[in-house]
Amino acid sequence: LPIDIDQIPASSVQDVRGRYLHLNAYAWDFLKHGKRKLLVHENGFKEANAWELIRDWSEILQKLSLYLSGLPKANDDRLKRVCQLFEFLNKEFLERFE
Repeated sequence: LPIDIDQIPASSVQDVRGRYLHLNAYAWDFLKHGKRKLLVHENGFKEANAWELIRDWSEILQKLSLYLSGLPKANDDRLKRVCQLFEFLNKEFLERFE
């Protein structure tokens, strides 16, 4: 599924002094390149930490899909497509990390 970068919600994050903080896009980067070694090296993670972070994303995607499929309008085509997207992303995360 192609994802347009402009469709991803984003915001600027500042610390208490008003300095802009750089957000770590490890999940998006990993989904794009799918390389565990690059994920670990580029983000300074330990291998075990990287697995935990990807597993956390996987759990979030599963929970979102379950929640959305349980909504009263779960038969709505747009909602079904969103659920399918979360399921697809979850599958991609897990397959790429193996």
